[in-house]
Amino acid sequence: MISQTDDRFVVADAALMEMCKSTAHWERTLRRSLELLSTVPDRVWFVLGNGECMTAELSTQQPITLDAIVSDEITEWLRSLLVEVANTDSGPAFQLMAANIEEANRDAQRQHLNNAENRARLVGLVDTLRHAYSSSFQQRLRAGGVSEEEYVQVVSHATTLVVDDESMSWPEGATKALFDARSYTARWLWLRVETVTSWLAKGGIESARPDRLTNSEVDNYYLAVGSYCDQFVSDDRRALEKDRRLRAALAIDVPWRMDISEST
Repeated sequence: MISQTDDRFVVADAALMEMCKSTAHWERTLRRSLELLSTVPDRVWFVLGNGECMTAELSTQQPITLDAIVSDEITEWLRSLLVEVANTDSGPAFQLMAANIEEANRDAQRQHLNNAENRARLVGLVDTLRHAYSSSFQQRLRAGGVSEEEYVQVVSHATTLVVDDESMSWPEGATKALFDARSYTARWLWLRVETVTSWLAKGGIESARPDRLTNSEVDNYYLAVGSYCDQFVSDDRRALEKDRRLRAALAIDVPWRMDISEST
């Protein structure tokens, strides 16, 4: 893709976090991970973190665009970093990272990589979804008897039940508008609901390893950002499955907030 096309690439905030989460080996991992992209720095953009994306959208109650979540300032720094990778240099970009890596990793472990909190947030959706999904649907789900089309529709409907105007302290109609516009928030919530639903198909999320749930949360951020792009590139089969399902949900031409109780 790099050598045979003029495709442009986005590097998500969480990608740098994952590359650098080993304070002892962060630079070696970062250089190895960015080696290919370092050949085309002018075709690479930086996308803000999940929290920043959601805050930008929720503060205005308007759906954001890819242009809105790309940071021109940090993109400039990232491109400098890529040039230093290509030149096996340790210039200002790497020096800035080295000066902040320990604090950044402490923050990451306390927030985004906090297994217990990530698990608690996902487990908190279980009761909502078990009430939203009928017993017959859950039985068919566990038995592998739900088609891809039905699965996507039901998850889309369930996503609209997770939040409402009152729980988000929004004006009347704001939540519906964001769902109907397939906003970033809607995509992020859809991916969370799909994560829990996939675990319900396996018998329950309660037995899932906390670190696997953290990985899923990070993947969901990549997928939410990737859904704004032409293609999500990964060799992770489960991530590609979620990407396919999310894109199918975004393509549904009727509101997600619809009564599909008969199909569940």
